[in-house]
Amino acid sequence: DAHSLKSQSKIMGYENFATITEIIEYLFNKDENENKHVPNDVLIKIQSDISRLQDSLKEIELSGKELDLSARIIELEKFK
Repeated sequence: DAHSLKSQSKIMGYENFATITEIIEYLFNKDENENKHVPNDVLIKIQSDISRLQDSLKEIELSGKELDLSARIIELEKFK
């Protein structure tokens, strides 16, 4: 789940990865706690960000470095 990914990423020093998973976790917890649904446009954005996280994982496996996900973080933070 997003919480485990966030925690493990932080421990390993992958801050961009941790930040995106933290925002995703927040959005879904907010949705659950406020008994609302995450809007479709946000879900589409999250789906795209999950693909970027997969790309970042591949890069971590190859080089030990995560991708620069700062633009994605800025976009996702707008939905908080």
